[in-house]
Amino acid sequence: MLLRRTAPALLASFLLITQVHAGDQRFQIVDNGNAVMDNKTQLIWARCLVGMTWSGSACEGEAEMIDLRSALGRWPDSGQWRVPSFDELMGITRQYQIPPIDLDAFPNSPPIGVWTSSAYARTEDRAQYISYANGVEYFDYRSEKHAIRLVRNK
Repeated sequence: MLLRRTAPALLASFLLITQVHAGDQRFQIVDNGNAVMDNKTQLIWARCLVGMTWSGSACEGEAEMIDLRSALGRWPDSGQWRVPSFDELMGITRQYQIPPIDLDAFPNSPPIGVWTSSAYARTEDRAQYISYANGVEYFDYRSEKHAIRLVRNK
């Protein structure tokens, strides 16, 4: 009897979930699969964290852990690939969800901290990063090491 009452509700939930997933065209694959364009913001994101490589179907290898000062030196905001701002990176983060990132767009994203270029408001020697274990914002000293996900303008 319980199954008879809940089956329509379960079917309705399944149909809603598949429609949302099938209709979600937020990211478009570009650059031979190495990047995705966010159709909402028109930003182009590297699918893999720095240090990982695109295999044609997933990101492989280990993310390079980099201090923020070195990262900003390697990828200055010069119109090419760069370290994203907090708002940019948070824009592709599903806060408080597991996983907190779209794994179709960013496959094999490890649950680690990812730097943003944004300074922590109270002190210049710290900056914001997002944990991809939980999608929550934290801050750390710029000399500490976290992963980098690069972004560029369209």
